[in-house]
Amino acid sequence: MFNFAFDCRTAPIGGSVAIDQARIGAGALSVSVATQVPSGGAEVVTMGPGCGTPTPALAANGSPIIPNAGFELHVTSSPGAFLLMFFSTGPANLQIAPGCFQYLDPLSVIGYGVHVTDGAGLGVVPVPVPNDPGFDGVPIYWQAAQDVPGGPILGAFTISNGLITRFGCR
Repeated sequence: MFNFAFDCRTAPIGGSVAIDQARIGAGALSVSVATQVPSGGAEVVTMGPGCGTPTPALAANGSPIIPNAGFELHVTSSPGAFLLMFFSTGPANLQIAPGCFQYLDPLSVIGYGVHVTDGAGLGVVPVPVPNDPGFDGVPIYWQAAQDVPGGPILGAFTISNGLITRFGCR
């Protein structure tokens, strides 16, 4: 029988742990056991779809690895579109119009500027990740709104999918 524990700042996910023999003897030198392990590394996860026409599509240019001065979010939509970018420190799943959901916690939403898509319909939003291990495991939740007359949100906007960026070390 073997028991161990540790504290970690990141949420657990399903995984496995390899346990080696303390004293070499009969049987396998190590055994793999299914358990909960720290989620660790950097990741980008889609929370749910956007809505309206055109629907802006939100994605990342890579992983939010600590540090990464070149990390960006990309919003794809129609050329010359005005985009309002938002983030929060917590998630939500609030229906704000038929078929339209806000994935950002309304108590922690912060504006992250106005952006305009280029002639190909790409909006680039720089999100430089600092060289600070205190960000390891920290999730930030993102969503964009596009100015569209007659859109489903307040008659003036469409919204993108939700996106989680979880900062992490390599």
